[in-house]
Amino acid sequence: MRNEEEHILAEWLENPQDAENKVRASATHDLSIIEHHLDHIDKHHVSGKDINESWSAFQQKIVSSSTSKQKQTLDHKFRFKWSYLFLLLGLIGASFYGYTLYKESIEKQVIKSFHTDIAQSTFEYAPDSSKITIGSATSLKYYPARWPKVRELWLDGEAMFDVAKGSTFDVITPTGTASVLGTEFNVLSTDKSLNVTCYEGKVLLSSPSGNSAIISAGEEIKLTGEQFSDKKIHKATSPAWINGSLTYTSTPLSEIILDLNRHYTHKISLSPDIHSKRFTGVLPINDWDKMGQILASSMSLLSKKDKEGNVLFTAK
Repeated sequence: MRNEEEHILAEWLENPQDAENKVRASATHDLSIIEHHLDHIDKHHVSGKDINESWSAFQQKIVSSSTSKQKQTLDHKFRFKWSYLFLLLGLIGASFYGYTLYKESIEKQVIKSFHTDIAQSTFEYAPDSSKITIGSATSLKYYPARWPKVRELWLDGEAMFDVAKGSTFDVITPTGTASVLGTEFNVLSTDKSLNVTCYEGKVLLSSPSGNSAIISAGEEIKLTGEQFSDKKIHKATSPAWINGSLTYTSTPLSEIILDLNRHYTHKISLSPDIHSKRFTGVLPINDWDKMGQILASSMSLLSKKDKEGNVLFTAK
């Protein structure tokens, strides 16, 4: 191969004006160096001895130039191979990282949910061992993979929380959010209001627009829309419904009936003229007949059952 290249170069040197030979020779040699030396010989009338010396020096430059080109070619190939290898490793790493993120995002989307029917209750332990007692006709859900960094759950209905110490614990409802660090409290969420009772520690209650109120152990508060009620004092250590009863203090019958309808399978209704009457006392949630008798006798009401067992209370 090298002899052939030298032969092509020799043909061009014999006739530098031949365009075809020049193109062939330039494919393997840097002709600018040769042309420079030839021009130097012509201009300065260099002697034969000097020509031989120049030719030897020129040959060395040709060899050096050819070697440099080969080295550059090898360096280019070497760099290309390593660049390709680094690119491949980068793609593998990026793919693994992307898969990890995808797996984590899928895990975070796994929802654990609970739903109790009317007259049914249950309990659940969150991943941090916080105990949640879920009342009747209640829905509750949370993302286990987010705990314990993000302790939040969504509630529609009623539940009692015994919260383990840790980061903020948020109970999110359609009407507001109750937040604690570690405490015992009860949340009752309805379509129109949010009632929170604290048994230990403190609870921060927030409305959808950001209004807030704090209650301590032995206090109770109600949020309706953006309005907070006055705090009420209580002496209970746990919600009455856990022990099978409901306790009321000067509560409108319309609100009491909403509660009772979550605990009894038969429907209870009121005539319009007694909705605003207020009741103070304790009602059982596991004894239908006794509950009806207490309401009727203490509020001077008449009760009428239909063929399905539903009850309508009216004034006497």
